[in-house]
Amino acid sequence: MNISKKLSLLHFISLFALTATTTVRAVCPVIRPVPEGVYLTVDPQQGENLWQMTDRIATALDSVGPTIIQSSFELNDLAYTSSLCCPCTCFITQADVPNYIITEPGVYCVAEPITLGGVLPNTPIIDVQADNVVIDFRGYKISFISGTAPVVYVNGHTGVIIRNAFIDINGPTTTILIEGTSNDIIIENCHIRNTAGVGISCVFGGTRNILIENCVAYDCFGYGFNVQDGASEVTFRNCRAINNAQGGANPAFRVNNECRDVTFDSCYAYGNNGEGFFADGTSSNVVCLNCQSNSNFGSGFAINANDSRIQNCVACSNDVHGFSLNSLALANWRIELVGCAAFRNTGIGILNGVLASSFVFNCIAAGNLTSDYTNVTAATLIAPAAVTTATGYWSNIDG
Repeated sequence: MNISKKLSLLHFISLFALTATTTVRAVCPVIRPVPEGVYLTVDPQQGENLWQMTDRIATALDSVGPTIIQSSFELNDLAYTSSLCCPCTCFITQADVPNYIITEPGVYCVAEPITLGGVLPNTPIIDVQADNVVIDFRGYKISFISGTAPVVYVNGHTGVIIRNAFIDINGPTTTILIEGTSNDIIIENCHIRNTAGVGISCVFGGTRNILIENCVAYDCFGYGFNVQDGASEVTFRNCRAINNAQGGANPAFRVNNECRDVTFDSCYAYGNNGEGFFADGTSSNVVCLNCQSNSNFGSGFAINANDSRIQNCVACSNDVHGFSLNSLALANWRIELVGCAAFRNTGIGILNGVLASSFVFNCIAAGNLTSDYTNVTAATLIAPAAVTTATGYWSNIDG
């Protein structure tokens, strides 16, 4: 680093030190160790052979999984760099936990790896009981064997940032739990694996305006990421759910029980033991944008929430369907599927539960074992409705 850059850094730190007491939430820039997702363009040509096209695209998609798994481990190596920007109000050591209670605003930094053995009391490892709090794990590994309480618990507070955690455990019901009337929460650059429950969960009405970004849930026994019981305005951006639901057929990304305004942007589900993305019929306004769902044991996308939209997404090599829209056959529901592709799924590529409830535009389904699409006809499509190549090898639903 040259002298001018060093001076700039010192100047930034000095300015930050003078202003840290006035606002905690805005002091640290967002660190982005996980690269933005790269998504294939689906552009089939008239007359192209099905298997050449399908194998080329599906094989490329399948290869993304191991790459994403490897990139998730880089969080542990890169996340600590954020500690350079944020002076710490307090340091958290192994001697302080479990049941470390935060009652004042500030920047709380984990100072060392924390390993806890045996059966832990049913109290959170870190319990946030204040507004305007930053918890920076700085990439240190948190590991323990047993217990039922979360690693980080926020109930009814605002302006909380949780960042740079590498949590490898075999105990809590939920690793990071946001509930009550908590709002304006950011969870970023967190890597969670082996939990006996859920990776990250936002629950209860009043929990809103949550951003979960650059996070990975890997080998969790339950859901990777969960929104339920009336939580709203939750955004997942560039998150990965890999090999989760080891305890049963549970979704990797789950929206359930009267939630609304939930967005998945550039997220990826791979090798999970249930659906990649799931939203139940009591929720509404769920958006999946630029997402991929590959090689899961359920459907790639199972969306039953009203007024929902799936756009520029790919479902490939899933054990059930590619896209399952309104499978509950709820009346007067509207779900849009735009610019999406379903390849090589075991069931149906695009399954529409009610003919008039879902609207499919500019999508393609090819090489799916049961059929490419069901209940997708000219009545629900912008013309041309269905196009088949001269050789009949693939079906294109185009708008």
